Amino acid sequence: MSGWRRFVSFIGTSHFSYTDNDLLIEQCIAAGIIPPSLAENFRVIDQDRAVAVERAYIRAFFDRWLRDRDTQLLDGPAPQFPEIIFY
Repeated sequence: MSGWRRFVSFIGTSHFSYTDNDLLIEQCIAAGIIPPSLAENFRVIDQDRAVAVERAYIRAFFDRWLRDRDTQLLDGPAPQFPEIIFY
């Protein structure tokens, strides 16, 4: 691949964590839509924290490429987001 890119990982998440569904998982578990035995496949970290971290990195990406504002969040590890690992 050529061009700008970043390889990062969000510790404590799974493939299904990167959706808005995280906000609905607790409600689905409580309603019995997702059985408790499967809940751990979806719920791996606090949903509020997951959304905050995801929003920060998505915002940083769009700030850099659409608004021409570099927040440096995508340049490497940030102390406010220890869950993010750069490769």
